[in-house]
Order: sequence, then C-alpha cells, then structure tokens
Amino acid sequence: MDQNFTDNTRMFVRYSYDDSPWARASPYGSSDPGAPAYGPQDFIRYNAVSEVDHVFSPSLVGVVRAAFSRLSNYRNPLSIGYDITQLGFPSNLQPEIGSPAAFPAVTVTGYGVNSSVSNNSGGQTLGETGVLAIAMNNYSLESNLSKTLSKHEIKFGGQFQVVQYNTLQTGDTSTNFSFTSAFTQGPNPLQATATGGDALATFLLGIPGGSVTPSPALALQTKYYAGYIQDQWRITSNFTLNMGLRYDFETPRTERFNQLTNFNSSAAVPLTVPGLNLQGALSFVGVNGVSRYESNPDKNNVAPRLGFAWQVDKKTVIRSGAGIFYADNWGVGSAPGTFGISGFTATTSVVSSLNGVQPTVNFANPYPQGLNQPTGSSLGAATLLGQSVSFYERNNVTPYAM
Repeated sequence: MDQNFTDNTRMFVRYSYDDSPWARASPYGSSDPGAPAYGPQDFIRYNAVSEVDHVFSPSLVGVVRAAFSRLSNYRNPLSIGYDITQLGFPSNLQPEIGSPAAFPAVTVTGYGVNSSVSNNSGGQTLGETGVLAIAMNNYSLESNLSKTLSKHEIKFGGQFQVVQYNTLQTGDTSTNFSFTSAFTQGPNPLQATATGGDALATFLLGIPGGSVTPSPALALQTKYYAGYIQDQWRITSNFTLNMGLRYDFETPRTERFNQLTNFNSSAAVPLTVPGLNLQGALSFVGVNGVSRYESNPDKNNVAPRLGFAWQVDKKTVIRSGAGIFYADNWGVGSAPGTFGISGFTATTSVVSSLNGVQPTVNFANPYPQGLNQPTGSSLGAATLLGQSVSFYERNNVTPYAM
C-alpha cells in the first residue's frame, strides 16, 4: 500500500507471507514408524515493513522505516508421537526422556538398514529421533536524512534491531538402543571371537545398550545499534569522493533462562591433588556476579569507508573503495550445543551389566536408576568435572572484514 498524505509526505506499507513446505509428502507410510527418516519439514516466512518519507525542503529528505520479519523451520521424526511402550519399554520412560516421543534409534550389530530416500537420516539404524524447531524474529527501526549542500550530498542516520532466536534440536539418535553379541558369545563370555555370539540373539533376549541425550530449548536475544554519516563530495565534474563513518554495536547474546555456559580458566577447582594447583572450571551467565551476556561487550566497532569515482574520458571510469565491515554474532550454528550448554543437558547411558556376564537391564527396565538430570548452574565449578564440556568463550569479539 502506497499512500500520499500531503504533497511532501509519503507512507509505504508492505506485507508478505511465504509458506514453503519441504518434503511435505512422507516417503514412508504411517505403518512403518521404524523407518530411519525425517517427517515433513516446513519453512515459513513473514515479512512486514512500513515506511514514511518526508520532504522537508528541496534539499532535505527524511525517511523512517519500521520492519518485522519471522523465519521458522520445523521438522519432526517420521514416527513423532510413537508410543514406545509398544516396544516393551516402561510407561514412565517417555516422560523422563521428554521430547520427542518417537521410535528410538535401534542398531543391531551386523544388521543394517539401507534406503535410497533422500531424507533417510538413520544410516544403519531403525528409527529416528531428530527434532528441529527454530523460530527467529527480527524487529527493526531505522531512519535517515539526506541533505544536499552545493557539491556535497550528506546522509546520516541510525538503526536499531532486536533479534530473537528460539531453537530446539535433538540428535538423530538422541534416544538410542544398541545390541551386540556380548551376551551371547562364548565359550568365554568376556572375550569376543569371530564366530561366537550373535547380536540378533541379544536383541531377542531383550538386553539393550544405548543412551539418552536430551537437549534444552533456548530463547536467545541480541540488540543491535548503529549510526552513520556519509558525504558524497563532487570535487570536480569528473571526480567524486565518498567518505563515510559507521558505528556498530551488537549486544552479546542473552538467554531467557540463563542456560548458557562459559569457561573460567583461573577458577579454583573443588578437588585437592597433592602437588598440583588445579584451575579451570565452567562458569554460568547470570550467576555469582557473571553478566547475563554470553560474552563481554565489544564496543569499539568503528567502521570508516572511503571511495572515489574518476571519469578519465567518455569511455573510461575508474572506481575504487575500501572500508571496514562488521558482521553479526550469530554465525556459530543453530543447534543449542553450539552456544555452550554444558550443565543444562545430561547424557544417561545404559549399564547393561556390572560384570560383563549377568545382565542388569531389559526392555521392561533399561534405566533402573532413572535418567540423569541436568544440574544447571547449581554445582558451580564442580559441574562436569573430568568430563567433556562445551562452552562459549567470553572474550570472543565481533568479526569484521576489511
């Protein structure tokens, strides 16, 4: 919609919507919930913009623009909603696992599952548990003024944005069960041989291995501020010089529930080892005086620009330019794990046996001790000591190109 309010004011409004289904039609029938495949995937985009242009004078023009955009990306396993009690697992297991309720990834050593379908994600497994749920909102407000002064055309303005990013992703095998020949091999049950045992026999006995690794949902946000001034100076009839200066500042990410992790290399470790001064432990945003920001603010992002255009003759123009350009801080990936979430997710592995001979689990009770629960920031520096961790470096700065 384009509307003139007065002779020198113009308003422009635009809205668009795009629903782009990706593989809506499932390649498998609903009667095959064990197929190692993703279900339908939907990309949905909304865009809206409103702009007001005003001519203050023949040499001064102003623009104010507000915009909103949303991109969402959803995909579930083909077997989403599957009741795992149909496989013999206990009814209390799925509530402990959480999302997704789907046919778990099952592997039987020596037995494979092959498919030529493009969204086959499980490789040599039955089942698929990968959930993808992403939604990004971008709110933007910007304005600028253009002023003509003799041989100068000066532009200056500013921009403010709020970027919200919500993400939940679980692995293709976040809930998995595996079967090997370990409990059917012999004559020595603790020693594997080329001919002893069969994984399918272990499967028929109902003695699983495997693990569960849930993932938290993150609600992330940054704010972006920018201001600039530019002068296009027509020095002569055939030579124009462009000079500009821009300042960018994007706040570090925050998460609504502070589910973000850093690493403090100088933190005292709550362990005592004679002769060693142990240091280095996880730290958590919003705890013990640590800012809710995932990294330290990078406020020195000054970006000069310089260029020229020189018309040598009627058929030749030489142009050149240089500048510094700052990027955003969202380039680390889309999965929650890439943002550093150690402490907010916990893996539980099936302990099939204490002595390698007598099984301690079965289909009806694969996790007799229950699932490990994330400790969050409650354990402080003692979180995941001696285990693998992922975190985001607080000293990261805004990337730039020259």
